[in-house]
Amino acid sequence: MRKASRFGIDALALDPDPKFLAERPGGLIHAYLEAQLSLGQSPKYINLVREHQMDVIIHHMRLLEHATSDERLHRLDQVSKWMEKTLSVPLFYRCPDSSSSK
Repeated sequence: MRKASRFGIDALALDPDPKFLAERPGGLIHAYLEAQLSLGQSPKYINLVREHQMDVIIHHMRLLEHATSDERLHRLDQVSKWMEKTLSVPLFYRCPDSSSSK
C-alpha cells in the first residue's frame, strides 16, 4: 500500500466527492502534507491540494488555534511554509523559533 493511500488521497484524487472519508478533504490533505513534510519528503498531488486549497487552509488555522506543544507548532510551521511557497498563499503564523526569512 502506498503511503498516500493510507490518507485516502488516491481516493480523493479519483473521486472528488467520496462517501467513505473519515475526515473532510481539507483535514485529509493536511494530514498527508504534515506527514510528508515531517518525513522530509516532497508532497505530491499538488493539483488536488490546490483544488481544496481553502479547506486545507481553514483546517490548518483550526489546528493552529489548538496547538499547545512546541513540536506541534513546528510541524504546523512546516506546512505553513510549504503552502506559502507552493500555493503562493501568504500565511502569517510563524513558529517562535523559526527564522524570519523564507
